[in-house]
Amino acid sequence: MTFTQRIRTIYVKELIDILRDRRTLIAMIVVPIVLYPLLMLGSVQAVSYQHETMEQEALVIGVVGDRHRIMLSQLIRLDATALAKEKSLLDSGSSPISSPHDSRVVRLTEAKELPTPLDDAKIQVFDSPVDLQQAIRERQIPVGIVFDGEMLVDSIERQVKVHVHADYEEPRGTTAGRRVEELLLRTNERLQDTRLHERGLTKSFLEPYTVETVDLSAPSSVLGQILPLILILMTITGAIYPSASSSW
Repeated sequence: MTFTQRIRTIYVKELIDILRDRRTLIAMIVVPIVLYPLLMLGSVQAVSYQHETMEQEALVIGVVGDRHRIMLSQLIRLDATALAKEKSLLDSGSSPISSPHDSRVVRLTEAKELPTPLDDAKIQVFDSPVDLQQAIRERQIPVGIVFDGEMLVDSIERQVKVHVHADYEEPRGTTAGRRVEELLLRTNERLQDTRLHERGLTKSFLEPYTVETVDLSAPSSVLGQILPLILILMTITGAIYPSASSSW
């Protein structure tokens, strides 16, 4: 028997032994090809479901003092009213820009997104910023707001600094902090539009240059997207085959 024939004989024998063993077939084919992709898809779906749940649940926002509770309630109420008006304009299709709301609706149409109001948020009052921060650290509430001032912006000369406190290492804290920050950013944007509109100016007055990034890189190949996943699965399942050979 020649060397090539010996190699062929050993190869055929090992192949037959592998194909005869149901547990080996499961470990070599079913686990890497079926089970791990299912686990990865399940993990992605679970994370997505958790994110959607946290987005829909009512927020609990902490403030310091009853005066700041009134300020936050007013801020949320004004935002909800403005969003309702913007939604009606968005549903009806905004015409030529004649108000700050129309200007914002045009940008929302381009972005194809409409924020969710925080009118169902619950406000919890604390005696001091220290108590508020301690409650966030102990995860009694996900987010808190501290105003530097006793009233909202009511003139062009006024500026109010708002401190958003959250535990950004905790998922609910991250979601709550982002939603509160978006509320403040929306309010800022509306006030800017109103001030510009009152003076007959457009948004370009604040943005003399706009930057558009043009990506000239070559599109990624399918192999480049799949190969890392294959390497990860091979690393995870690498110990299965020696254990199957030694124990089975």
